[in-house]
Amino acid sequence: MRRAAIAAVLAAAVVVVTAGVASAHANLLSSDPASGATLDRSPATIQLSFSEAPDPSLSEVVLLNAGGATVATGTPAMDGARTLVVPITQTLARGVYTVTWRVVSADDGHVTSGAFPFGVGTSPTGVATTGTTSESGPTALSVASKSLLYAGSMLLVAVAVVGVALFGGAPRARRRVGLWAGVSAAVGALGFLFAQQRAAGVPMDAYVRSETGGDPLWIAIASVVALALAVVALRSDRTIWPWAAAVAAAVALGLRAHGGHAASVPTPVVAELTQWIHMLAGACWAGGLVLLLLLLRERSGDPPIDEARRYSTMAVTAIAVVVASGLFRAVSELGGLDGLASTLSTSYGQTLAIKVGVVVIVIALGAFNRYRGVRRLAHDARPLGRVVATEIVGVAGILALTATLTGLAPPASTAGAGELQAVTVSGSDFATTVSADVTITPGFPGQNDYRSTVDAYGTDQPYAADAVTLQLRSVTTPDLPPASVDLAPDGDVWVAQVLAPSVAGTYAASLEVRSGTQVVEVPLVVTTRSTATVTTVPGPAGETIASGSFPDGVRVDASTSPGSPTQLHLTAFAASGAELPIRSTAVTATPDGGAPQRLDIQRFSAGHFAATGTLPPGMWTFDGVMIGRDGTPYQVTWRAPAG
Repeated sequence: MRRAAIAAVLAAAVVVVTAGVASAHANLLSSDPASGATLDRSPATIQLSFSEAPDPSLSEVVLLNAGGATVATGTPAMDGARTLVVPITQTLARGVYTVTWRVVSADDGHVTSGAFPFGVGTSPTGVATTGTTSESGPTALSVASKSLLYAGSMLLVAVAVVGVALFGGAPRARRRVGLWAGVSAAVGALGFLFAQQRAAGVPMDAYVRSETGGDPLWIAIASVVALALAVVALRSDRTIWPWAAAVAAAVALGLRAHGGHAASVPTPVVAELTQWIHMLAGACWAGGLVLLLLLLRERSGDPPIDEARRYSTMAVTAIAVVVASGLFRAVSELGGLDGLASTLSTSYGQTLAIKVGVVVIVIALGAFNRYRGVRRLAHDARPLGRVVATEIVGVAGILALTATLTGLAPPASTAGAGELQAVTVSGSDFATTVSADVTITPGFPGQNDYRSTVDAYGTDQPYAADAVTLQLRSVTTPDLPPASVDLAPDGDVWVAQVLAPSVAGTYAASLEVRSGTQVVEVPLVVTTRSTATVTTVPGPAGETIASGSFPDGVRVDASTSPGSPTQLHLTAFAASGAELPIRSTAVTATPDGGAPQRLDIQRFSAGHFAATGTLPPGMWTFDGVMIGRDGTPYQVTWRAPAG
């Protein structure tokens, strides 16, 4: 059991380290004007409806004309619970306009962004639309700070409930434990406030004055008060002080429940109260383990049999409350009982499944202690102490996983936001024997799900294939070894789940379909998805201007001229607005229905690159991948006429 607990905690650490940005929290559900709409006259406002309430004081909506210039708009305001309204302060002339938005959820503080076009008197053809992109996710700072906040606050509650009430003031180290718990809670709360402010991307004074910043600020205040009371309790024999510190810590946990995922459900009061009870019950159970271990070590010659039995009885009740409240919240976050079947299909569900596994192991260790360790305590306290220590290690993993979960988007929060984005390509072999399509989900470099359908050409009937393999050869990075993806049959669909493609960029792909001794090849072009929010508008001289905004604040601007030879420029800017030094850049150009080619690039400055290419007339897909000095890739993909 101890090895299993340690292995589970190591798995938890892997999840914490590798968890990426989640699907969006405040999803854009609808807009007026709608994306791609053609209007007869100028609209008076822009209305954006989200799945969670945005904070208007921290949200930004920008309206751009066809030349990329900003159109004057008023201050964003709320109309109802989740609709953001932005007045347009001038009459829009005939033309194509692009709305770019970036909002901070007032419910959980997460940041999302996106862009969409509309036209006044003309159709917005050729202008890119981007779906909702999350700019928030579990970072090292947020996970570490929330883990410290939870651990410290819960231990302060346990010092009063278990140490003072259940153990009658034992162990002797209880006061020092309370002090260090207060330090942990205060440091974690201040770190959490800083992490949330950084995610919002606004100055601290503006953040703490906003609706979103209220909960993290009050959590920090409550935690500092709890620390001050723990300092007083260290020097006083009066039991009122540890209880006062526990109350302040419980308030901090309640505020955290109020500002987390529970705040965004249809019945937030019930969800927040359930979450708070879940935390307090966990505090009595998990925090009590620390005090029990210290008591066992203090009284090695006089085993605390009565205290251990009282704790074991209390822990059974606390665990029952933790399991019941946790199950209620899990079902809610997964989108109902139907969501349980697809738990492992999202980062949130996968992390939750690992957390549940660790909890089960810790509960099993507790049951072992209750029925074996406590009964043997009078004769040998070592087995009980060893298992309790292992339980504490498991609890540490649970807290880290909990901190990670609060940075991921629950499936329920993405309901109505559309299907998971993917890369889909299709084609046929030169002899028109088969037609095929390949869908790569989510389409980023790394782990992907592959699904392919292969039909007899010109029909909807599956082609009788014995084997299907996708070959990927990077055009962006020619030195990269080719990747081979072997797909397995799943009914009429061919599927695979592999770590490919490995790097960002454009790939010349070939789907090899084998039937008996015959092999046909379907040429395809695969371009990985970018993490950027990309806006594409026509420029005043006929050029196409693309701008990609990345979650870390970096912006990449690109432009392509329509004539021959085609002029292409690509420039990276840091979050500060200064030009970002780039280690290397590669650009590919792919004509509609043709093969991709890599353009020769010339460096103009640290972050500015240019290329001149003689391209045949037609629509082209340009894909630029810039590698920062620290190895971070910045990919921008846009379509433009050339030649």
